[in-house]
Amino acid sequence: MIEAHKVAVANHDLPVEGRLVMFDNVLVAILAHLEADYYEQKGQWNLEAGFGPLSGEERVFPSLEQALDWVRLALEGK
Repeated sequence: MIEAHKVAVANHDLPVEGRLVMFDNVLVAILAHLEADYYEQKGQWNLEAGFGPLSGEERVFPSLEQALDWVRLALEGK
């Protein structure tokens, strides 16, 4: 089961909206919302950190829902 807990993530000079992503009560990812005007992908969600099978991944998602779907598929397929 995927859960996404709201957190603030330190990102450059300001905190941004983020999510701690848990899969079966294990932390698997940290997502951050790209809010600042200087981001090319403003409004999208960045995978700040992936753990376990998601380690080393670099991805940006158009929405939080798409990010969580990717996590679910990546982990359920393993």
